Amino acid sequence: MPKRLNKKPGRSTQLLDRISRAFSRHERLLIGLALGVILLVFASFAVVHRLVSGPQLRRWVNSDPEELLLDYEAGSSWVPGIIRLRGLTMRGSDENVQWWFRMEEVRISVSLLDLLRKRFHATSVTARGLVFRLREKEERRELSAAHLARVPKIPGFSDPPLKTVDRKPPPPPATARRQYWTVLVENLDADPAPEIWIELYRFAGHGRVSGSFSIRPHVEAWVGPAAVRFVSGSVTLGEKEPLLSSVSGLGTCVIEGYDPERVRGAHVWPRISGRIQMEGGLTDLAFVNYFLSDSKEPKLTGGAGRAQADVVFDHGIGRGQGRFETRDVIAHYSKGTLAGRAGGRFAVTRWDMEKDVSMTGGDTFNFHRRNSTTA
Repeated sequence: MPKRLNKKPGRSTQLLDRISRAFSRHERLLIGLALGVILLVFASFAVVHRLVSGPQLRRWVNSDPEELLLDYEAGSSWVPGIIRLRGLTMRGSDENVQWWFRMEEVRISVSLLDLLRKRFHATSVTARGLVFRLREKEERRELSAAHLARVPKIPGFSDPPLKTVDRKPPPPPATARRQYWTVLVENLDADPAPEIWIELYRFAGHGRVSGSFSIRPHVEAWVGPAAVRFVSGSVTLGEKEPLLSSVSGLGTCVIEGYDPERVRGAHVWPRISGRIQMEGGLTDLAFVNYFLSDSKEPKLTGGAGRAQADVVFDHGIGRGQGRFETRDVIAHYSKGTLAGRAGGRFAVTRWDMEKDVSMTGGDTFNFHRRNSTTA
């Protein structure tokens, strides 16, 4: 029988075996690294979610609740950089104003790296159910019961909104940058915005708010460009006193960056520019009595009709015009009443908001008496 030949593997076969084993080790290493990265990613998901859903984020931001307070009812962030919140509220104040807002539902794209620098930087915000309130701080001697009854209440702040008399000196800017968080919001889109209440004027209905703003306590604040589209609703003086119904219009605003420790009160107006266009129905001219409070008479009631206004502000200087037409208006005097139709136009040629000085021109007012009575 022929002898069986035992062939040893050749050099090429041995080389292929070594290469195969090397690739197997390399693949196992790559698979291990990939699994490690996946686990790390999922761990980061859990960390960010825990940060948002727990109290830690609020603790970081709320180092001084009087200056800046962040809160929400529920939050989640399973995708890093995307935060979903329910019942978000934010409140703040400086030497000039107090403000507060609430968003029922909100989706925020946030820079995670900026959180490490004490900077809440929202690169985009999509919200539903925005309610915004703002009121000025006043000197006690400037307060009046009629004014206080018409400005908004802000949860967490006492009434009336007084300027601090013996306030402690503000921290140096370098210290403030380390101590306080910066809030930077870009590309805000809030629809609907059912309430916007600024000082005396309250809009209730369907509004849309868009824009950007930044707040750094004791260092800098700015707004804009920002816009409010009044889709439908009403404007009241205070909470309930009718001013305009079936409102439509647009308001835009830019507030250039300013130091709230140096620029206070009316001195902020030279940094404000914008435009307000609005029209709607008049249901009752009784609101005019507030602005005529220094005069005992006449007192107005009734007066259904229409009104519109268009005012532009350029660094605190306003110019604009408007017109109105009413019927069934009654002017009450101590010696009797006048009833009839009223209409007119007004033109503001220069309105210096900082100095509260205005110049008008081309104003007309017509009253067509229907009947009168005497006491």
